[in-house]
Amino acid sequence: MRTTRCWLILLALLGAARGTAAAEPAPAWEPARTWALLIGVLEWEKPGLASFPKPGRQDRVLERTLKDRGVPASQVTFLEDRQATLAACREALGRTAEAAGPGSTLIFYFAGHGLQEGGRTFFANVDADASEPAKTALGVD
Repeated sequence: MRTTRCWLILLALLGAARGTAAAEPAPAWEPARTWALLIGVLEWEKPGLASFPKPGRQDRVLERTLKDRGVPASQVTFLEDRQATLAACREALGRTAEAAGPGSTLIFYFAGHGLQEGGRTFFANVDADASEPAKTALGVD
């Protein structure tokens, strides 16, 4: 098992150019058709993962920026520290992806530790056990 630091892990844009010819310009970003799931974990329940300083957290800056640029607050989900259990992360990801739907933009952001085991990578949710990521952490795949 290997532990790595993961700040900005994944920014995924889905469905923006489905069915368009390669020569056509990409459509403009539409904040009203954007959904975001932001997960920021800077402390963990179990030993083995060092905490990060909370002052100046950039995940909250991203949240404010999205809202300031027109993404409706109801379409931005933020799971912070103790809220970001494995069950809550999975539920929020499924709900957000379903709400976004085809043709919209989905932004997924994770700040915290990453873990690796058996060639797989995991995000370390608050209740992750660094010695058993395959059983307790959010799999990237």
